[in-house]
Amino acid sequence: MSKSKYLNLTDLGKLFGETSHTVGAWLLETDLRTRSVDGKRVPTSKAFEEGFITKVYGETGHYNYLWDAEKTIAVLEAAGRERIDTPAVVHPLAGPFSLKQTSSNAYQIVNKDGTCSLRGVGKQNMDELLKLMNLAHKHGKLDCTKK
Repeated sequence: MSKSKYLNLTDLGKLFGETSHTVGAWLLETDLRTRSVDGKRVPTSKAFEEGFITKVYGETGHYNYLWDAEKTIAVLEAAGRERIDTPAVVHPLAGPFSLKQTSSNAYQIVNKDGTCSLRGVGKQNMDELLKLMNLAHKHGKLDCTKK
């Protein structure tokens, strides 16, 4: 969990391996954000009434909305979004391994039994790691289930 009580969309995005724009779109889907008459994306009355939002005056001379970290993360996870910073259960490495996309830029390297062995951001990085892990597995160097 984040150490801050309130986070901006950029910081929320970092928890999910996504951009602020993606998290903003997710909040539209959960009815916590809407489009105003002038087309801006703003928190809904529900977001205010249920305590998801605090409004702070920013350095730019405009108000910024910050989101209650605990409540907002809970809603996003309930909607099927997966954080990349979530403490994971440690599973022994057991190849061959495959790659599973969990959100637009977040991935898991999955063991042969379907459990997650590694989480990361960026397809190219994860593809290269997957190749290395499968090469090590092929040569008997990466199977932690053997005694």
